[in-house]
Amino acid sequence: MARRTFPWIIGVILLGVSFVTIALGLFVFRPRSQVYGVTFSRQYAADLGVDWREAYTATLRDFSPEVIRIPVVWTDIEPADGTFYFDELDWMMAQAKAYDARVVLAIGLKVPRWPECHIPAWVERDDEQALKQSVLTMEQRVVLRYRDHASLVRWQVENEPLFWYGECPLPNLERLREEVELVRDLDVAHPVVLTSSGEQATWFELSSLADVIGVSLYRFAWNPALGPVVFPHAPWYYRIHSGLVSLVSGDPVIISELQMEPWYEDGLGNDEGDHIAFTKDDFDEHIAFVQQTNVSEVWLWGVEWWYREYLAGRTEIWDAARELFDDNAYATD
Repeated sequence: MARRTFPWIIGVILLGVSFVTIALGLFVFRPRSQVYGVTFSRQYAADLGVDWREAYTATLRDFSPEVIRIPVVWTDIEPADGTFYFDELDWMMAQAKAYDARVVLAIGLKVPRWPECHIPAWVERDDEQALKQSVLTMEQRVVLRYRDHASLVRWQVENEPLFWYGECPLPNLERLREEVELVRDLDVAHPVVLTSSGEQATWFELSSLADVIGVSLYRFAWNPALGPVVFPHAPWYYRIHSGLVSLVSGDPVIISELQMEPWYEDGLGNDEGDHIAFTKDDFDEHIAFVQQTNVSEVWLWGVEWWYREYLAGRTEIWDAARELFDDNAYATD
């Protein structure tokens, strides 16, 4: 009996391996078109010394990005407990609608751009329960205000919430779970994006909570002890990794942060401090790299800096981005 069973078991195993191989091949090797979006931080544009309204409008006008991600900075919208200020975000959403742009609003205590966590001074950040209640209250106000806006297409809850980086409290999975549940309870119409480090995390840890998984793609960084560090990952790493995660979780994987600007150690665009430069050749190389990943949606990082360069007369990166988005619009018509 055992001898008869053994070939049957082997057959089932081989059939399972074949199924996984074929399914993974469909995810990994099936050619996909690629669309491009951007992240725009009002705060970072101001830190760079440019008029953030002009920079934002120029981004919408010149690029018509597939999607624009806007960080909702807690310190900006709730400067005092229970006192909310939405004028600037309302203006950005109105401009997005005027240009037929699709918006992802990133909400939470940790959203894109340094110092990563933007927690108002009045919040009791060392009291986890008080911190959680405060952030949930803020998120509720934001979701209720914008859930019916014509330009909104997704929510992003926190930014790389399980990757401890920046001036932040320790990651808290239970708090994240409650934040996602709150957003879903208040708005059943829009998917939730959760993000992870593309180079320093597994990506699977968020799959049970997310509708869409976003990962960063960085080619280099600055280490205080080592100086410039080049990440060794090849395009196939992102191609296979995204295919595995999508196959197992059923969630699409996007590149939510493609490095397309210098790395500034202070995070504030200070050319006098420690930083790694970014050139037009880097722009071309990073686009060529990401196109080999077979990930279908990519959000570019650095548009505020491109605009500062453009105003300084160094227009080559802005012009290259315009050409990229023009070609992308033509390809997706």
